Amino acid sequence: MKLRLTHFLTTSIGAAIISATTLNSAPTVAIYDIENPVSETGISSDSLSGLLSIGNPSRPLTHFDIIQSLQSAASDTEVKAVVLDVDSSGLSLAQIQEIRDHLLSIRSAGKDVWLYTEYLSTTTALLGSAANHMTLMPAGNVMLTGLYGENMYFKKLLDKVGVKVEVIHIGDFKSAGETFYRDCPSEYAAKQQAALLDSLFEQITSQIAEGRGISSEKMKAIIDRGLITPQQALEFKLVDHLDYRTDFIAKIRGHYAEETKFDRSYQLPDLNGPEINGIFDLVKVMLNSGGEDKFNSPYIAVIPLEGTITDALSPLCGWKSSRQPATRTVKLSCCV
Repeated sequence: MKLRLTHFLTTSIGAAIISATTLNSAPTVAIYDIENPVSETGISSDSLSGLLSIGNPSRPLTHFDIIQSLQSAASDTEVKAVVLDVDSSGLSLAQIQEIRDHLLSIRSAGKDVWLYTEYLSTTTALLGSAANHMTLMPAGNVMLTGLYGENMYFKKLLDKVGVKVEVIHIGDFKSAGETFYRDCPSEYAAKQQAALLDSLFEQITSQIAEGRGISSEKMKAIIDRGLITPQQALEFKLVDHLDYRTDFIAKIRGHYAEETKFDRSYQLPDLNGPEINGIFDLVKVMLNSGGEDKFNSPYIAVIPLEGTITDALSPLCGWKSSRQPATRTVKLSCCV
């Protein structure tokens, strides 16, 4: 009897907790503002220039951050949709294709994917092909282009300064040294570059066509037209709507329940932690450590030591450390 009563109470309390959690939780729409190049490493390129402006350093949003957040959004039952605001994002093709795959997973989970842009490029169209609500600003720019590649050749320059380059060439398609002893690509180098670009172009056009419900031939024909207007982009089914940003926001808010939470940092890490890439960044954090603003959570400072291991002290570096291995003394010179 006691066992049954205990089981009943435990079950009842557990059900009450689950019920309360369900009642208190609100549906969520995750918003991603992708306006700048997305870092792969979390290290900004101007970390040293920030030394003069003492303040809380922060790391940029990384591609891995976005992928983890999208994975959570796909499986989180409280997330009803994701919204991407994409303008001149500078995403690489590999980043776009990976993000697109996760957006398709979100679609497969029965959730909406909204995308807004003021500039419809080929890569933006590729990312937007995973959305079921693709919106372009009515006065936006449309620039759908193909791909091209170029290489630099230095033979004529080297001839002028009297430098002759000798390259051991093994294999027709081994063209790495051509840039120094030729003034144009060889037949085989041109052929392999064309094959690479054709393959990438086929991937892009076929994926856009599949997502937008048109044929690959039609997508290629649209690109061959050159410049088109936003209205033509709508007619060609490259976008679903032409709206200004305020109308786009109002449409999303009206589409979901009033208690819906619009989360701009859904499952994203706190980016206000210190960025430590070298001794100058470390000094910057130390100078700021006594200020009123504190980092939101503890961090571990990681200092990458990049340099050459030599048998002598490097004259270019002022910060050095040494250790004594079994056979000889090695000086680790770290240029920061």
